[in-house]
Amino acid sequence: MKVLLKAIDGLDRFKGGLEMENACGQIVPQAKRENPVNVPVINAQDPNDKLGPIGVNVSHYISAKDTLGYLIRFENYATATADAQYVQILDTLARTKFDFATF
Repeated sequence: MKVLLKAIDGLDRFKGGLEMENACGQIVPQAKRENPVNVPVINAQDPNDKLGPIGVNVSHYISAKDTLGYLIRFENYATATADAQYVQILDTLARTKFDFATF
């Protein structure tokens, strides 16, 4: 929660000279802040690696009849400035490496 409050405060300070519309519809100028505040960017860092079947021979063939199971490992670095709050895994096949007509 502290992180969220710092981010909101930072955004509030960022828009210092902008105008806002109040509840009555009037344009009210924001007070200028003489001392800008630097807000540190925080993020979760996670080094992914993916493990799966190696396939057969130098071409690493895998049978079309087999299920292609794999494992994705991830963790935050100890140096990350925030914990991961939401993890989404998208695993997209590269069109430059696969002939989709053969699937």
